[in-house]
Amino acid sequence: MGGHTAMDRQAACDDYARARRTFHALLDTASQGGLDRLSDGTRWTNRQLLWHMLLGYLVTRVLLVLARAFSRLPRRLSR
Repeated sequence: MGGHTAMDRQAACDDYARARRTFHALLDTASQGGLDRLSDGTRWTNRQLLWHMLLGYLVTRVLLVLARAFSRLPRRLSR
């Protein structure tokens, strides 16, 4: 990952911070009825949709760390 700069990392950190703030703002302003209502376009409630969004966020963070670790290994080991 030699082409990445400190700006790329900072932009990614800023984006994660923005996503975290947005997620908490959604939770803070959501009503019980709103969370239990079915979301548009899915069979999930809004609560379930938010849970899956959080799960995806957490999994993505771990996968990014793994990808970075594997990218630093010699090519024959990272296969």
